[in-house]
Amino acid sequence: MCDPATGALLVGSAAVPASTATFGGLTAAGLATGGATALTAGSAATAGLIGSGGVLSLGSVFSIASNLSGLFFSPSQANNADQQAAIFAYNASVAANNATIAQQAAERDVALIAERRRALTANQSTAFAASGVVINTGTPLQIAEKTTEEFALDRLDRLHAGQIEADAARASQSNFLNASERSRINANNSRNADKLRVATNVAKFGASLI
Repeated sequence: MCDPATGALLVGSAAVPASTATFGGLTAAGLATGGATALTAGSAATAGLIGSGGVLSLGSVFSIASNLSGLFFSPSQANNADQQAAIFAYNASVAANNATIAQQAAERDVALIAERRRALTANQSTAFAASGVVINTGTPLQIAEKTTEEFALDRLDRLHAGQIEADAARASQSNFLNASERSRINANNSRNADKLRVATNVAKFGASLI
């Protein structure tokens, strides 16, 4: 046989008064029909941290995950700035190559000018000698000097044009490099601002739970 208190627990609250029978700190009434319902509700309320009865709702969890993801993934604004920096750096490299090409082209043209001058003066000397004219005096000398002067001017003009073209390319290179650096700075500033914003939001959300 079981004792009266145990019997009251097994049969229900009608067997003995609720205040006289206890089991594990709970009265018999607590284990009766109404008590069982109370226990079930209490278990649901403390089932976990996430859910309708928990500390955090699913919406809150998604909000935290969204904010934390910003700490590890670069936002589109920073990515765009990085891409712009790379494009500007590439354009700066192209401009530097253009400057080198401009100078090299001018040097090649100057070499061709010098070659044409030598060929022309040689032909002039041959023609003067064939005609019996004394070279390096009078008209032949004037013609030779004029020819040399014209070729010298052509040489200087071509070098000057090449220098102008190269300088313009170098100026573009400098502008592109500056733009690239500004874009990199903007990207870093954007990331820092986003991280600060995310950290602030997470801190505010954590404070709201206290």
